[in-house]
Amino acid sequence: MTVQQLIFLPILIPVLLACYLLYYLAQRRGPFDAVLALIVATGGLWCAGYIVECSVSGFETKLWVVKFEYFAYVLAPIGLFLLGLQMQDRLHLLGKKGFAALFIVPVLTLVQVFTSDYHDVFWISKQLVEYKGLYFFESTYGPGFWLHIVYSYTLNLIGALLMFLAMFESGQYYKRQRIALTVALVLPWIANIIYIFRLSDTPFDPSPFAIVISGFILVMGVFRFGLGDLVPVARAKVLADMKEGVMVLDNQMRVVDFNQAVAKLFDFENIAVGQKAHELFEAHPKLMRLLERQQESTELIYTGVGDRVHRINSELLNDKNHSLLLTIHDLSADSKIQDALRLVVEGTSHDVGEDFYRSLTLSLIHI
Repeated sequence: MTVQQLIFLPILIPVLLACYLLYYLAQRRGPFDAVLALIVATGGLWCAGYIVECSVSGFETKLWVVKFEYFAYVLAPIGLFLLGLQMQDRLHLLGKKGFAALFIVPVLTLVQVFTSDYHDVFWISKQLVEYKGLYFFESTYGPGFWLHIVYSYTLNLIGALLMFLAMFESGQYYKRQRIALTVALVLPWIANIIYIFRLSDTPFDPSPFAIVISGFILVMGVFRFGLGDLVPVARAKVLADMKEGVMVLDNQMRVVDFNQAVAKLFDFENIAVGQKAHELFEAHPKLMRLLERQQESTELIYTGVGDRVHRINSELLNDKNHSLLLTIHDLSADSKIQDALRLVVEGTSHDVGEDFYRSLTLSLIHI
């Protein structure tokens, strides 16, 4: 097997990964999937183009492959910018005119690339360089190329800032999400800077593979760690310093948000955004069944945590994720509530209050 054939083995892996991720996104069709699909598709196209570029021979053939790769080059930064807007819940503010304006520089870049045989605005010079039996396309960049780089890096930077703002505005409990975002954003930049500024002795371009890996991290971040659910929907209602425990679950019963009082009330040792409620409330199957049957905002009394009594208010939020907001209050320290519960047990319900008694009775029947 020749070196030219061996190079296909590692390069094909990110292409297959990109195809799988696109299939996965097509099956889910969530609110973030269109933008994520654009990022993954550009990475897959970039890798596939680079495979062809490395395998074909002849200057003219390689040059045409490189030209078509620029469709991925100009679309990848737009995808990252749109993802940042969507995480800030501001994508709708872009409008049709703003969306069209994003493509002015990319279209101008493609025009310069495909007409580069007649001018040196984009590439001052073009040539093939040999490295270990392979021939790679190499060029000296012109002003048109640097316009493309400045525009692309500006979109990348703005998109990254918007995503990091969404992270930090969402509170102090998102360490895993921030790590995933940092790796996903920094990896392609490092790879591209190494190639563009010739910081490596090899002419090999690692950028397409970094883009695919970045897309994989973003997809896993959205669907495993609840990255996309950090759009500030419920945070206005959830105050970190509340004495009551507060938790937000999405329509798939994953933790979207919470405060530290929840961990204290239920003695949770480990709790994180993106965690399944079934795992978190494994010791409380009755409570989990009640939450799964939730159809409207209700109040219930729960006695499943040792000898303590909790009042749990559950409210269905009118947001695109159909989130469930739980407010949990420990009643054990409240002597008046304890007296009321004692009166109910003794049968003197008229001293308790009709509304509270009805809620308590219905809740205990279900539990």
